Amino acid sequence: MSGFVTSRDVNVNATVLASAARTATTTSDTFTNLHSRRAHLIIDVTVAPGVDTVTPKIEGYDAVSGKFYTLLTGSAISTTGTNVIKIGPGLAASANVSAADFLPLKWRVTMTHSAGTSFTYSVAVNTGI
Repeated sequence: MSGFVTSRDVNVNATVLASAARTATTTSDTFTNLHSRRAHLIIDVTVAPGVDTVTPKIEGYDAVSGKFYTLLTGSAISTTGTNVIKIGPGLAASANVSAADFLPLKWRVTMTHSAGTSFTYSVAVNTGI
């Protein structure tokens, strides 16, 4: 498992997926979170085909089963623009927008494409305690 590691008392602003043209579902590296409880996932779509969608999902990792589980699935995105989904204790839970949960030790992002058309996007994360 790779990706950045958060450190004590430091918020992290990092690249989850660099900007690139993609035509298929893409999963990020697995990240290790040592101290952050909250995260903003920022999806910046700069090219969209206009008819298909890409859907972001934040997943946690269960070390016992070795499987990932869904923390939050965002809304399907079909246009250019910036979309933010949030996870953190105390947030008002809102379908496809935010989850009143914590960011687990191991997590990743999956961007699910509805078809093989090309989207160009980046995914960044801001974490906090």
